[in-house]
Amino acid sequence: MDMEFFQPFVENPSNTPDNDPLYNEPLFNDPLDNDVPKMDVENDIHHRGGSDDDSPDSDKLIEGVGLQTVQPSSTNAGPAFQEEKSDASKDEMKAVVEEVHEIRGRESATGEPFRYRTRISGGTLLLDKFDECVLALRRVFTEDYMTLIDTFLDIQSPLILKALMEAMPEEKARLESIPSFKWPYDRLFRYRSRISDAAVNEGELCVKHVAVLLDLILEEYQSRIRDIDAMLPKGTASFDILADAFPPGDMIVDGVSDGARAYRVTSSYYKSFLPSESPDGSDTFVIEYEYVDHDGQTFGTVSSHADIARFEGIRYLTELALFPFESHPNTEGLRRNLVKRGLQFEELKGYSFKAYWDPRSVAPSRVVVNTLAIRELEPRMRIQVNDMSARLDSGQLKIEDVMICTNKIPYFSLDEKAFLWGDPDFFEEIEFDDELWDQLVLGNTMKNALRTLTANHLKGHKFDDVIAGKGKGRVILLHGPPGVGKTLTVEAIAEHIKRPLYTITPGELGVSSVDIERNLRRALDISTALRAMLLFDEADIYMEQRIAGNIAHNATVSAFLRLLEYHQGILFLTTSRTHLIDPSFHSRFHFCVNVPIPSGNDRKKMWKHFASRTSGIKILPKELDKIALQGLNGRQIRNTLSVCTGLVADEGNVGPKTIGNILSTMGYGGDGF
Repeated sequence: MDMEFFQPFVENPSNTPDNDPLYNEPLFNDPLDNDVPKMDVENDIHHRGGSDDDSPDSDKLIEGVGLQTVQPSSTNAGPAFQEEKSDASKDEMKAVVEEVHEIRGRESATGEPFRYRTRISGGTLLLDKFDECVLALRRVFTEDYMTLIDTFLDIQSPLILKALMEAMPEEKARLESIPSFKWPYDRLFRYRSRISDAAVNEGELCVKHVAVLLDLILEEYQSRIRDIDAMLPKGTASFDILADAFPPGDMIVDGVSDGARAYRVTSSYYKSFLPSESPDGSDTFVIEYEYVDHDGQTFGTVSSHADIARFEGIRYLTELALFPFESHPNTEGLRRNLVKRGLQFEELKGYSFKAYWDPRSVAPSRVVVNTLAIRELEPRMRIQVNDMSARLDSGQLKIEDVMICTNKIPYFSLDEKAFLWGDPDFFEEIEFDDELWDQLVLGNTMKNALRTLTANHLKGHKFDDVIAGKGKGRVILLHGPPGVGKTLTVEAIAEHIKRPLYTITPGELGVSSVDIERNLRRALDISTALRAMLLFDEADIYMEQRIAGNIAHNATVSAFLRLLEYHQGILFLTTSRTHLIDPSFHSRFHFCVNVPIPSGNDRKKMWKHFASRTSGIKILPKELDKIALQGLNGRQIRNTLSVCTGLVADEGNVGPKTIGNILSTMGYGGDGF
């Protein structure tokens, strides 16, 4: 082990303190003990021209003055005072704290002859009597003994050291290297309860040793304890005792409402600024905290911090941006809400197809939660979490971690076509329209084929092309006159198999071929990652035959063909102009469906279905037969009833006569009502 001895160099090893006048000459006066001879070790080395390498003479000198040296047991044992003591030596240690005075270049101990000190790997070992004390309070003075520079608390008891490492694991590395604190040390005061508990776990002797430390702490912090006892129970604090209101491990909240968020304190401290950083020289109290999030693969903690500027006087803790959980006006209500929200967050960690009630909306929107996929698709939503696997209970969060779960869940809104943040409290189950499937004008054979084709693909039954990455998707073309229900057919399929439906139109993809390809590729990627069916409505504009000389259009068609080839999800295309489609697309369609013009019976079913979903509209069966004869397609029927919905608010119930007037006004007929 690397050892550095501060000791005089002597030319004659036989010299001793008794026959060397230098040793008997006082070099400075100790106000606490004028009879104790002192020596300036470093100056003495310099005056005699010696060096630390003169170890043989140095060893004899040490023996001559009756001092001890410490030989480490191994080269990696760490500081000598951390070497494992036998049970007997631990028992022999005195459960007291001794005060030691240290002078720069000179050292003295109150009431004792000069004590020799060795320094090993940066640590300090007090020898002789002081090695037997569990603690040493070391005060460092200037060389003239007039100014106190620093005070340190040296931990000499291995039992105290062990209790401190257990109570303050974040200090373990430092304590293993240098078991000493600059005194006073606020962290010891704030962790005093943990230190006491750790001592109890180690046994009676440890309790005895730690009691000395706790007594020293309480004596040092008497004034602060009085302030704490007077303020914190009343929910108030001055700036100087904020550290005691926010101990590590405690839960804090960010508001007085029952919907407040909770966090766990990891550290808190005062931060002083340089004059250039803060002209008024004010301090800041920093609260470092953590909360639980999910990165798509595992639960973990995310760290953050908040700053509280210095304030004068006393404030209620609830006036601060963050305050202790116990200071909340309704702790039980908040606890219930935090647990409920956390459990909902835990449930939404994977894939979910939900309804989301945004407080700004009048109706819920359908959204997809797929944390891992969304964080990969949207860089701004990516997070880094700290590992917390050791805290999980069979992969599940403990209740104290459930309460500090984030209230932000990334989701994709199928209505707004955007990645957004949602509150776990606002997600709920979707109420699917089971009747919509029955309203389709397609025959049962065609309906069953569509249902089977889409459902099996989404379950993972797929045929792969011989070329890797090709042929894994399904492209289905629906064609027919405008308004016959092509879009409604796709919506009914999605509703029937309870899958998300992501709809895009040509106007959303841009104008240039570069924008079109980029936006279309992203739409395909989003639908695949979110396990959604993708509907490209009126896609014929990008499928029209290529024309010689029209470079931009031809590039768009080629890009579309290439993307279809490698798409891995379900894609529905609708068109009313099949005769204009480029022949190259025909081999890309896995299934083509001709949606016919609805018959009179089909129109009757659609009127009945849409009217039943619109409150205030009453149509008798015989009147329904008349309306069905008007020859409207599905879109026209839906538009008519949409207008009726607005009239209901002013006129009350709407009957066939009103519907007939609307049809006439809109140019759809209406005669005979």
